[in-house]
Amino acid sequence: SVDRGYDDSPQMLEITTETLGASIRYTLDGTKPTATYGTHYTAPISITTTTTLRAIAYLPGYIPSNVDTQTYIFPQAVVEQDGAGFPDDWGVVAGYSDSEIDPEVVGTNAVPNPDYYDDFIEGLTAIPTLSLVLPVSEMFANGGLYDNPGSTTMEKETSAELIYPDGTKGFQIDAGLKMQGGASRNPGSSPNHSMSLRFRQEYGPGHLDFPLYEGSPVDSFNSLQIRSAYNNSWTHWDPGQRSRASLIRDQWARDTLLAMGQPDAGRGMYVHLYIDGLYWGVRMLQERQEASHYAAYNGGNEDTLDALNSGAAIDGTTESWLAMHSFVANAATDGIDLAEFQEIQQKLDVESFIDYMIVNQYGKNSDWDGHNWRAAGGGADGAPWVIYSWDAERIWRPARLRATTSGSTTPINPVDCSRISD
Repeated sequence: SVDRGYDDSPQMLEITTETLGASIRYTLDGTKPTATYGTHYTAPISITTTTTLRAIAYLPGYIPSNVDTQTYIFPQAVVEQDGAGFPDDWGVVAGYSDSEIDPEVVGTNAVPNPDYYDDFIEGLTAIPTLSLVLPVSEMFANGGLYDNPGSTTMEKETSAELIYPDGTKGFQIDAGLKMQGGASRNPGSSPNHSMSLRFRQEYGPGHLDFPLYEGSPVDSFNSLQIRSAYNNSWTHWDPGQRSRASLIRDQWARDTLLAMGQPDAGRGMYVHLYIDGLYWGVRMLQERQEASHYAAYNGGNEDTLDALNSGAAIDGTTESWLAMHSFVANAATDGIDLAEFQEIQQKLDVESFIDYMIVNQYGKNSDWDGHNWRAAGGGADGAPWVIYSWDAERIWRPARLRATTSGSTTPINPVDCSRISD
């Protein structure tokens, strides 16, 4: 009777089914109810704090209903969260977990910190919310995602809800959830990891069909990235990186490419992330540049296109990519003539590549180009390759200095790798 969203006062929640004689069970701990598991619904439920509710209707002789998942956010209650009910340690580094909203920063309802409390409460409804709901053990216990952040194959089923603070209708979809990232997977480097949603038919719809990004021509997605900052973030192990913390660098690169006229550069939006109702910080909900992404914007069959992540194939193979490299290298040995350049344009989106190089050079990306890039194209039809910005967290850093023989210092251009010793 009450749709998912934000609340500032208690709600009495009724759950109904149109099937005469059917029974209803529900859970409040992230697990999926079944005909034999969960609390039997007999009367309206009082919702007084941030809650994740999952319900199912069933009747002998009938197929059970889908599991309906609804998240209710109470900002005044979020500020009081201390991690109760969640494991004291998650991940593989004991004592590294901390899921409390720090009262030394925001205070409490009883004693608010005048510097931050009101801003914190207001901020919780300043951007949309992404709520992930799944059994707590699937995320944090032994065998869970946070216990195996380095796994590239482990995937858990989750409900994902996008909730807009202005009441705009979002979405709910069941999907796969995986860990994502490179060095940020190491719990000793960062206790906060990126994840990705994979929309597969084994969980629900094979795609997320939703107009997620304003102004985008694409409204269907195979996957989405839930990006947590690592480099130049406040959770980084290096205090120098923490002092430069912001969550704008990576998406700035993509947004700039979009502004330069590259419609498939990769859109993103800020969201507050909750895991089973526990506040988990600000994330970027981003497009993942893979074969389906390329096809959605540029045409072609996603099943026959190639896609790479830092040179490794994530869709298809590397054959077309290597062939394009070989052709350019051979043509360059005696100078590229017009006919060769025109053939290169059939193999590579040259204008997009120029824009990509400008952004990374202009931002002085110091963690590139040996890795931290994606590309898609090629495949059976020889589609022109597009290279995408990916993980551009180490741009817009203060210029470093190098000592000269005279004792003076000169600025280092981070892109000029020959002059960087560290």
